[in-house]
Amino acid sequence: MDPAQKGYRDSGGGHPRRLAHGQSGVVSSATCAALLPRVRGHIVVQDDLVDAVISAIAEYANTGTIGDGKIWVSPVDSALRTRTGERDNSAI
Repeated sequence: MDPAQKGYRDSGGGHPRRLAHGQSGVVSSATCAALLPRVRGHIVVQDDLVDAVISAIAEYANTGTIGDGKIWVSPVDSALRTRTGERDNSAI
């Protein structure tokens, strides 16, 4: 079964940083990385696929640099495909 997925374009992230008194206007590589375009994805899969999907995303998203991202896992109590009325696993 294919997972339900949705992608979003995003930019920035984290908390904005302010220059402390006396700091130059030089921007660090970490700050530059924080301003790069990002992709945010939402994926819903059945419980038995969670570990495999996490492993695949982690493997392909890892560049070894700041900004590679984070993976959150949250339970989905129910799903409804509004067009057809399908529910739960049938809606995924």
